[in-house]
Amino acid sequence: MVKKIWLSLLLSAAITVPVFVGSTALEVFAANTSQNVLPAYSDQQTGELSLTSSLSKEIVQLGEQITVNAQAAEGNGKKRYKFSYKNSSNDWITVQDYSDKSTAVFDFQETGKYRIIVGVRDEDNTYKENLYDVVVKNETGRELTVTSQISAQKTAPNTVINVTADADGGTQPYRYKFSYKNSKGDWITVQDYSAKNTASFRFSEVGYYTVIIGVRDYDNHYSENLYEVAVQSDTKKKLEVSSTISSRSINAGGSIKINARAAGGVAPYKYKFSYKTGDNEWIVVRDYSVSNTAVLRFPESGYYNVIVGVRDSDNHYSENLYSVVVKDNTNKELKVTSSIDSTEKYINDPISVSAKASGGYGPYRYKFSYKDSSCNWITVQDYSAKSKAQIKFTKSGYYTVIVGVRDYNNRYTENLYVVKIKRDTGKNIAVNASANKTAAAEGETFKVTASASGGTEPYQYQYSYLSENGKWTVAKDFSANSSADIKINAKGVYTLKVTAMDGNNKTVSKSFSMNIYSKTASRTISKTILMANPRWATVTLKEVPQGSGVNIIKQSDRWFLVNYNGTVGWLYNLALGSYSNYSSVTVDTLPAVADDIIFNRGRSVYSLYKYVTGMGYRSMEKDTVENMCVYIIKYRRGACYQRAALLYYLYKRAGFDVIRVDDGIDNYTGGGPHNWCIIKTADGYRHIDPTGVIGLPEFYLVKDSAIAPYFSWDRKKYPECK
Repeated sequence: MVKKIWLSLLLSAAITVPVFVGSTALEVFAANTSQNVLPAYSDQQTGELSLTSSLSKEIVQLGEQITVNAQAAEGNGKKRYKFSYKNSSNDWITVQDYSDKSTAVFDFQETGKYRIIVGVRDEDNTYKENLYDVVVKNETGRELTVTSQISAQKTAPNTVINVTADADGGTQPYRYKFSYKNSKGDWITVQDYSAKNTASFRFSEVGYYTVIIGVRDYDNHYSENLYEVAVQSDTKKKLEVSSTISSRSINAGGSIKINARAAGGVAPYKYKFSYKTGDNEWIVVRDYSVSNTAVLRFPESGYYNVIVGVRDSDNHYSENLYSVVVKDNTNKELKVTSSIDSTEKYINDPISVSAKASGGYGPYRYKFSYKDSSCNWITVQDYSAKSKAQIKFTKSGYYTVIVGVRDYNNRYTENLYVVKIKRDTGKNIAVNASANKTAAAEGETFKVTASASGGTEPYQYQYSYLSENGKWTVAKDFSANSSADIKINAKGVYTLKVTAMDGNNKTVSKSFSMNIYSKTASRTISKTILMANPRWATVTLKEVPQGSGVNIIKQSDRWFLVNYNGTVGWLYNLALGSYSNYSSVTVDTLPAVADDIIFNRGRSVYSLYKYVTGMGYRSMEKDTVENMCVYIIKYRRGACYQRAALLYYLYKRAGFDVIRVDDGIDNYTGGGPHNWCIIKTADGYRHIDPTGVIGLPEFYLVKDSAIAPYFSWDRKKYPECK
């Protein structure tokens, strides 16, 4: 210790005088004439160097600074301070090297744990330091998650598997843990929680391992990923399983033990133990696992099929099957209780019957049968462990249903039910009807056939027709006959109606059109003359009716071709010229022109579609359907409006069920308006677009899903094309 003694000396200069009291060094100061106190003497012996320091925070957010202040005491002479830190990679970074500056600011650019060191040296190079642990974290505001990659999930023994993890969310920094569970259920830690996010696994034994990658953030939130790894040994032999069963006949409530052992295939193996009850219900006792033993308990008597299955690492399968009898000796009278959901049903409506036996000596076998009105016995289900059955009756009447049961000793008992089956199906009556011709000549007979369903049998049918003057005529009144020959003597378009009536006098009708044409002014022209005429040079033989001649019928100024089945097709309109030259077409002659096009181009969806797509393109405004058809036929060009209108008109004239989409939107070329058609086919409604857009596929009989990426339409307004 240095003690200070002040002396007042009347000197013109400061002097120092060393004074020792015992072992204590004294500093003697003198004062000059100006009374300024100066050290008179300084001893070199000092106390031990010490260091005190402080830091502003030990836990900071990423980007937040930490200020460290240091203060040394005692020691010898001038003090120099140094500030540095060590990161997670154990690298030392100097923030401020030795200097007389005792304050430093730390600014960390990454999350993690850091060790700050504050050091001081005096002039004798004596050194003191203080250490601080600092955490730099980053609260992301998101839930902690972890993603990971594993180099392999199937491997051979002693092969290295590398695992990498990457955490996100939560509060940084993160700590990772890598571990696994073996087939015995033991958890082994490969790498405990640390900043290191990679680890290597090596398994020495064949088997299944569960690898777990866990991560915790600074706030101790947790997330993990799991992998199942198969460490396998390829035996290059067929997978086989052998097993032993402790018993195949036990009493109810007893159990059996099964041991299984697999060989061949690709180890490791997984075993499954299950059984099937008498109702064909499969019960899994133990699903696939590495355990090769299982105990099966059976609380009820019955017959059971036990299955022992095994799969190897390549998913190959092998199994063993056992039949097990579970007996129950109650020493009581055999009884059966049963239930039936109804004793009064309609034809073809199923009746459910169930039974449950007791007493006797289980297991039990059940039989379900019935006797019809002719005393014939019909077996629905012969003796088996299945205790439920469904019975359907195809004819009305009274039936005796029998539920029989036999026990293990072949004792028998039964229950009987009387069931009434009615003709009423419980469904609404419906009728379908069609004619053998779509058109007939005046006075020619055609056949109409009907078929009713639903309602209550038997059915009766009535056949009538409505003429163009609004008068109904009954061609055949109600009877059990499901067909009728009808003859109409006057030309015109008639509505045919078939009405079906069931046993409860409920009725339903089906209507359709029939064209009756005139035989006046008819004549016959040979095929040779027809084919030699330049006007019909393009007619193919299959379009010409079979037989020695072709029937030609004249009505007004229009000719018709009638084939051998009586079908009418427009042949020729005397007011028109060549079918390829329609320059004089008008709205009035449009129907005849359309009929002429249909006859020559062919009455098919595709032929008429190809005719319209062969037209040229010209941008035009929308008009009425008839006006747009006249323009595109006359000038052979038009926009999507005209093309869709003509295709729609031709399909209508040809008898197809067609709709014009007149408010579509072309999303492909910028959202402008677009028109096309929807036509009904045997597969349902389909889109058909005769315009064609460069760069787009052909939309010929396509579903909604094919056209929707390019065009939009009011789907509530049009039928679904699916």
